[in-house]
Amino acid sequence: MRRAAILLSCLLCPAFFGAPPVGAEQPSPRSPFELAQFRAQAQNYAELVQIAVNEISESYVRPVAPEDLLTAGLSGLYESVQVTAPADLRERVRRALKDGGVAALLVKTREGLGNGDVLQGNKALLATCRGMMRVLDPHCAVVTDADRRTLDVTEHNFGVGLELVPNIGVGPLVVKAVVPGGPAQRIGVQAGDRITRVNAKDVPGITSDLALATLNGPPPSAQGEAGLLLTPGLAHAGTSVTVDLERDGAAPRRAVTLLRESFRPDMVLGVTRRTDNAWDYWLDRKRRVAQVRLGRLGHGAAEDLQHVLYKLNSGEGLGGLILDLRWCPGGYLNEALCCAALLLPEGATLATVKDRAEETRTWKAGDPSLEGQQLLLPVTRYRRFPVVVLVNGDTAGGGELIAAALRDHGRAVLAGLRTRGKGSIQRDAPLSLPGFGLKLSTGLFLAPSGRNLHRFTDSAPGDDWGVRPDAGLELRVTAELGRQLRDWWEEQTARPGSSAKALPLDDPLADPQRRAALRKVHEMLDKRN
Repeated sequence: MRRAAILLSCLLCPAFFGAPPVGAEQPSPRSPFELAQFRAQAQNYAELVQIAVNEISESYVRPVAPEDLLTAGLSGLYESVQVTAPADLRERVRRALKDGGVAALLVKTREGLGNGDVLQGNKALLATCRGMMRVLDPHCAVVTDADRRTLDVTEHNFGVGLELVPNIGVGPLVVKAVVPGGPAQRIGVQAGDRITRVNAKDVPGITSDLALATLNGPPPSAQGEAGLLLTPGLAHAGTSVTVDLERDGAAPRRAVTLLRESFRPDMVLGVTRRTDNAWDYWLDRKRRVAQVRLGRLGHGAAEDLQHVLYKLNSGEGLGGLILDLRWCPGGYLNEALCCAALLLPEGATLATVKDRAEETRTWKAGDPSLEGQQLLLPVTRYRRFPVVVLVNGDTAGGGELIAAALRDHGRAVLAGLRTRGKGSIQRDAPLSLPGFGLKLSTGLFLAPSGRNLHRFTDSAPGDDWGVRPDAGLELRVTAELGRQLRDWWEEQTARPGSSAKALPLDDPLADPQRRAALRKVHEMLDKRN
């Protein structure tokens, strides 16, 4: 009701604050019908902007002033047409909010900037919403339909399992990333590879979106652009597509055949791949020490981790575990909670979630309301083994939750570097915008001890945020070596099991942080013996 009242009062007020800025693209003369249509578009734009402002103001985890949102949003709109925003823009917004003239200000600004290509359709609204994100935390975002399709590549698990660098039909098709465990990874496709032909047809002028749909198996409606690459009706599992690849430093061109299939992306990674492309997790086979790396915590990550730990702990059992959370970007809250629960006794507090109203909910291991929790059996029921958790500045979100829970309960020691400090929870805003939506931070999660994990924009280095390594286990590396280690691990993950190519991390000593973690596990084992 409050939102409707605000919106109605704004739409009815005829106030207008200030003329369009000098240099703005003015609407060219139109027929009465065209002018009426453009006016209707501007009014629709104003209505949708206010809906977005209201939703952000009500849902964001910290109070944010509509004045800040509108000023930032309109600044983004001006920038989209390369026009300098009025110096008194904030004052205009302030007066409009005071007098109920927000709709009029939005309509006049939108009309004053004209209807060039960069503002047509939903582009004006998109530019405005992206501008609003600047006054929120960096984990909030505008999510377009194209973004959702990219997420489906890494999350959903059907097709050939690769991402393309976005383009609009100009330039080559370049592989942005391969999904671990997918057909492209298994066949040896690498990031940076250029796709020159698909099914023996050249691909000039093909957009990355159409190309990806073609590779994964397009529906018949996707046919027709730039000479069509596939025959309708082939978009089903078991079919294949042949692509020609070029790679710097390799043969000029090679053809590979990619099978379209359903698969679960690798989220629980090991030390090196076996010939069947499955992971070998043993780092020290003699003393039964395993290294388990967690990637993105997508749907099924906890289930996969349970299977890996159960298998490692069968037979002679695990001697020790290095749980490697370096570069773990987090993911779904439920998956992070369930991963932590695997190594903790039933009833142990996993995290406390706090929303904007300071209402809290505490999650515990064994909580039946955790999705899939009833299917997970804590590994501690079999055998208790020493655990060292490796973290660094790219450990974020759910990775930090897992590390904090294991350390707070004394189940693991932490080694490496201070984590990022991303203790916020993002959800899609419950509103419908044309072609995109908003992802907003709506809550914070705290460590079992109640300690804050989130690094706010005004947090200082000495404040309490993130997860720090235990005393004596801070493992500093240079920025250059940190980037090198990440690149090496990405190579290790992408190398297909069929490849005999030697990589730096085939040497257990090449990663100094892993080497130190293994030494700590050995010390813990020696004390127990």
